Amino acid sequence: MSSPNIRDPEQWVPRELFAAYCGEESGSMLAYYDKAKTKRKAIVFSFDWLAFFVLPAWLGYRRQWALWATLTVSIAVITAGAALLDVHVPGGAFGGGLIAMALMARGLLLTSANSLYSKLKQRGLAADAIRAELANKAAPSVGLAIAGLLGALVVQGLVAALARLAR
Repeated sequence: MSSPNIRDPEQWVPRELFAAYCGEESGSMLAYYDKAKTKRKAIVFSFDWLAFFVLPAWLGYRRQWALWATLTVSIAVITAGAALLDVHVPGGAFGGGLIAMALMARGLLLTSANSLYSKLKQRGLAADAIRAELANKAAPSVGLAIAGLLGALVVQGLVAALARLAR
């Protein structure tokens, strides 16, 4: 089977499976899906309050742990590197990057769903098995949102403290 063309919305995860992926109360995510499909781009800027103000919490809320780890480790490494090298990194660099990522958060979620859907189809799974695999993978969870926020703060705080001690 050839690789799917991510620019072709006909190869994206179907709308009803994306709804299952996002869990109950997925109305805003389905509105985003429709907007993205109309524009034929998986990543279209959109605004989500939680993602905009507390991105690590949003990533936990939507169970996007690979993105959470990438974001958290990237910030921690930059913070530690700057402290060890005695280089000042402007807060705007972090803020700007976080705002951009927050505005793309829903698109990153759709991209993640498309990727998983494509992998499941390539494995030759039946429609019911694909639906079962996708179900609630990004379902909202307040507890995981809190874990995502606290985890990011702890990791970044510990790395920053260790970097200051190492100087």
